[in-house]
Amino acid sequence: VGKNGLDSHFFLPLWHKIKQMPKNPDKGIALNKKGDKRRTHPVAFMLNDQEWECLNYYLRRFRVANKSKFLRDTVMRRVIDRLQDENPGLFD
Repeated sequence: VGKNGLDSHFFLPLWHKIKQMPKNPDKGIALNKKGDKRRTHPVAFMLNDQEWECLNYYLRRFRVANKSKFLRDTVMRRVIDRLQDENPGLFD
C-alpha cells in the first residue's frame, strides 16, 4: 500500500501511459510544487439530503480531513478497478 492508501496494482494498467508523459512543464504538462500534475478539469455533482448526511457522517466518523481528495480517490479507485476487470489477463 502506497502513501496515498492505494495498492501498488492500482495504476498498473495505465502505467505505460504514465511512463510516456513528459516530466517538466515546458513539455506541455503543468506541474505543481511537488511535481504532481495540476488538476484543471472541475467535476461537480449533486447529492440529495440523505446522501449529503451520509457523506458527512462518514467524513466525521473516519476523520477524513480532505473531502476533495477522498471523493477523487474513491471515484478514481472505482474507475481504475473497473478498467482492470475489463483488461484481459495472461490466461483469459
